[in-house]
Amino acid sequence: MMNFRRSSLFGLLLIAAASFSPQAHAAVTDPLTGLPCKPELAKRHVLGVMVENTRPARPQSGLDKAGVVVEAYVEGGVTRYMGLFVSTDADVIGPVRSTRQFYASFVHQLHAWLGHCWAKKTGYATIKKLKVQNIDGVRIGKGRTPYFRVSTRVQPHNLYTSTTDLRRLAHTRGWKDTTLAPMFTFKDDAPVTKRPKEQYVGLDYSGRTYLAEFRYDPTSNSYKRFLSTKPHRIGSSKTKAKKDVLNGAPHTRGSSKQLSPKNLVVLIMKQRVVDKGGVLEITTVGKGKALYFIDGQKSEGQWVRKSENSRYQLLDTNGKPVLLNRGQTWISVIDNPSKVHTELIAKYHTRKAGKKHARTSTHKTKTLTSQR
Repeated sequence: MMNFRRSSLFGLLLIAAASFSPQAHAAVTDPLTGLPCKPELAKRHVLGVMVENTRPARPQSGLDKAGVVVEAYVEGGVTRYMGLFVSTDADVIGPVRSTRQFYASFVHQLHAWLGHCWAKKTGYATIKKLKVQNIDGVRIGKGRTPYFRVSTRVQPHNLYTSTTDLRRLAHTRGWKDTTLAPMFTFKDDAPVTKRPKEQYVGLDYSGRTYLAEFRYDPTSNSYKRFLSTKPHRIGSSKTKAKKDVLNGAPHTRGSSKQLSPKNLVVLIMKQRVVDKGGVLEITTVGKGKALYFIDGQKSEGQWVRKSENSRYQLLDTNGKPVLLNRGQTWISVIDNPSKVHTELIAKYHTRKAGKKHARTSTHKTKTLTSQR
């Protein structure tokens, strides 16, 4: 009898040890950020949403909730964003605008669902060729549209959506969720004692209007983002009809949130104009230079993508995967490394010069805001 009790007790101890082993209780993480999340959320399909960046579209909504944000040129020096979501949700994302060849190719590597409103000819061609599952605001078809317009902004800068509504329509269409393998290789943050006091990164896309700057904050170990020399804050649009507030609070200096990604990745990619309208085609396959800004430190490497059916690899100088901190990653795509600065771009920070460069860049924007 005693032997039976001892063997039973021993068996219970083994079961308990197994149930509390690190392998059995390994944290479930978001494949975009590496942050812990609920298992059912980690299994959701990755979702990409196009967000405008012209002056009338600012402040944007929803990008602070994205696991990854990608910024690249569209036409005439104008840049546009794409937010990627898995475990996180955004009640309001926008303004939503059209997509391009580059973005369609980028989401294909993740087999993501793409939310957008219209596309250039090359964008539609890439979507068709790669069979990208997309939710187009001008081609909804059956099902309730996930997009809505607010009355506080003029068209086309007033179209918004939410992650919930986009996913609802995707499921209505019969699309199935597939679990994404981790997008990056993650690590722990650098110890506080090894973090530098400051670091500056400036991306001179096309004058002051689209100047993107990142200033390292050692306390949060993140990069505070600035747009047109001002803090890039994510706000909300307040509708007059419903008298409610979207995304939590109206956009004020006190209530809005400054974008502060944990990692900044700059990819140097060749591009060329493919038609008289200035439409760009960005190189999406091959390899090129990559710059990494992590823990307040700069390092170099390269991006590699063997085909449009394969993923981008972010490698260090030894050809090994670069290690990113857990949290939001900002990917900036630019055509020339000379546009990447690690010292303050002074010409945009003097009052006289700032006005001069702002006028030049705004003129470009006005000629393009009628384009989708």
